[in-house]
Amino acid sequence: MIDTHSHLLPGLDDGASDITETIHLARAAVQDGVREVICTPHAIERGDPVLLAGRETLLDVERALSTAGIPLRLHLGYELAFSFAVSLDVSELDGLTMGSRSRAILVELPYAGWPLGAEDAVFRWRLHGLLPVLAHPERNDRVQRDTTGLEGLLRLGAVAQGTFPSLMGTFGGASRKTFLRLLADGRLSLVASDAHYGRGRPANVAEGLDALRAWAPEVDVHTLTVDNPARLLRGEPLRPLRPVRVRRGWEKYFHKHESSVLTRTRGDGRGWECD
Repeated sequence: MIDTHSHLLPGLDDGASDITETIHLARAAVQDGVREVICTPHAIERGDPVLLAGRETLLDVERALSTAGIPLRLHLGYELAFSFAVSLDVSELDGLTMGSRSRAILVELPYAGWPLGAEDAVFRWRLHGLLPVLAHPERNDRVQRDTTGLEGLLRLGAVAQGTFPSLMGTFGGASRKTFLRLLADGRLSLVASDAHYGRGRPANVAEGLDALRAWAPEVDVHTLTVDNPARLLRGEPLRPLRPVRVRRGWEKYFHKHESSVLTRTRGDGRGWECD
């Protein structure tokens, strides 16, 4: 997996507070099969210290991971508040992309309300060759009630990035329900960890992937977590995803229970499952 949204860098925002927490997050990510991470600390306004400290902090973390023997490749990006991104000239956004070769910018919709001029902003960004990646739109209250506004931004060329904490219920039932609705409609182009250290946000990517497959067995996990992230880093167009059937809650738990009932143990102690 290539994780396109992580608060791995220490001391810059509400993510890892120090290098010890960073190493913990990085080691957990590698154990879960993550091989690359785009580090995306919050950038909220002009003069935000994060914008000055990001590059140096990334280099410090790369050295620390090398010393610790953690094989994780890092890229620098930023999670831009929508209002901040709108205030910037396109030339300023060129330095805030998700990786050095990418033309994508990670933009965070507000959790409540809808940003003024969102459609005009997306149109302007696309006109100048930037790809707006909308971070966890499932957490926005307007999107939770009606996906029409989000769909308008997607038609203009933005893409949606869902995050595992929403799917795992960390932010409540409305966020999870909206994540699944967007997944079912083929509206999500990327799924990422939004990893923080603690703070009620488990960083277990493996559990998130298991939940994704449990809710939607036919979903193209490879495109969401490997192919499209790699394309984003190379500055290539992302692949669209087709709609998929998402299980109802009772179906998901029924199949989980059915799987556990069918599991048996061989004489050598290894598990097997009936087809």
